[in-house]
Amino acid sequence: MAKTGYNTGGKNAVLDFFRSHRDRQFTADDVINALEEKCRATGEKLPGKSSVYRIISKFEEMGALRCFFDSETSKRLYQYAGEHCDDHFHLKCSECGQVVHLECKIGDQLLRHISSDHGFSVSAGKSILLGECEKCRKKRENT
Repeated sequence: MAKTGYNTGGKNAVLDFFRSHRDRQFTADDVINALEEKCRATGEKLPGKSSVYRIISKFEEMGALRCFFDSETSKRLYQYAGEHCDDHFHLKCSECGQVVHLECKIGDQLLRHISSDHGFSVSAGKSILLGECEKCRKKRENT
């Protein structure tokens, strides 16, 4: 990951938040609310809202965060990108919001099929398949 300039508490707090929630996507406001809650509990200094927005944008530019667009809410969602998030699809539970990285041969085969048979190049790292995770499905079936 490229350097972001000065290492500020705000940058560290934002990046730590995303690293500790790798399987979720958040709006910038979600991050701000979580940081406010943490700072109230710990007494740490809260980064300003505009700073958090700038930090998130900078991390997105650097590739540390991925940005997804939620067509239902028209909001931008951010997720920690890790080291290799460009080469696979993502599965997202419509109920709980969990995001799973689909790193398997079938996903690779689907990308090749779409390219060779349909002449279309998919941006796999930004592609999300919506559905229901096993935990939420079982919970729904048992109610």
